[in-house]
Amino acid sequence: MAGTNKGINLLPPDLAGGVGGGKLLFVARSLAFSLSAALIVLLTFGIVGMYLMNRQLTLLSDKQTELKQAVRSLEKTESGMVLTRDRLAKVKKIIANRKIEDRFDKQQLIVGYTRDNIRFRESLLQDTESSITFESDSSLAVSDLFDSFFANDNFERLILNSLQFSPFLGYRFELSVF
Repeated sequence: MAGTNKGINLLPPDLAGGVGGGKLLFVARSLAFSLSAALIVLLTFGIVGMYLMNRQLTLLSDKQTELKQAVRSLEKTESGMVLTRDRLAKVKKIIANRKIEDRFDKQQLIVGYTRDNIRFRESLLQDTESSITFESDSSLAVSDLFDSFFANDNFERLILNSLQFSPFLGYRFELSVF
């Protein structure tokens, strides 16, 4: 009985497969298979691409975190350097003030050598310069003052910047103190 079923076709004639219908079915199956394979390949490439992009994003995020930590540590270093620079500036200022104090002490010592007929006129104290000005009516008093400077070892250097004489005002002289 199995051999008798071969020739009987129970499908309606418009659905019955003929020679042209088999080719159409073959082309449809091939097209479906090709599109499925292409879809699988594209999907695989998409998944691999997403994985690689995610991995690259993770690496970039890690690098960004490292850079932020490096910047934070450098900010601490920078603030330490700024504090050190400020402290050094204060130390230099203190040292400069000590030099001014030393020069002021020397000026006080010079004033201590003056006699009654020598008048203190003005004093200038700066970081780089120190001078003191006197006036006197007597050349003998000025000469005695300079003699006392020569006899004393308290001064490294005294420079006579100016010596002026006026018949009305007397002598005026300025000394630079070091």
